[in-house]
Amino acid sequence: MNYLNIYLYAYGIINIIMGILGYVNKGSVQSIIAGSISGILVLIGTFISQRNPTIGYGLAAFVALAMLGRFIPAYMKDTSKVYPALVVILLSGIAFGALAWKHFSSCECKASSETKETVEN
Repeated sequence: MNYLNIYLYAYGIINIIMGILGYVNKGSVQSIIAGSISGILVLIGTFISQRNPTIGYGLAAFVALAMLGRFIPAYMKDTSKVYPALVVILLSGIAFGALAWKHFSSCECKASSETKETVEN
């Protein structure tokens, strides 16, 4: 298991935990539903990535991007509240950045190996 998968499993579990905490602390049913769904989707995506990285990491990236889209405007409204908005922004930003890095670094390797094969032939 690579470091990206370990981080994504942790990210998925943290999303579920933060959803539960939102329900316990504020009575927010929306938090427990959204946190659980997003966390489970990340866990499923990470599991799928072991057999099909494009689909699995794509699902995890979609969830991270959706979380950023939800929490950046909330944080911009009230920058004094670090929790949960800024915490989710940081965790989702790291996840999305790591997934983008993985995607583009693997594309670069494929492109350079294809170029070498073309030159050699």
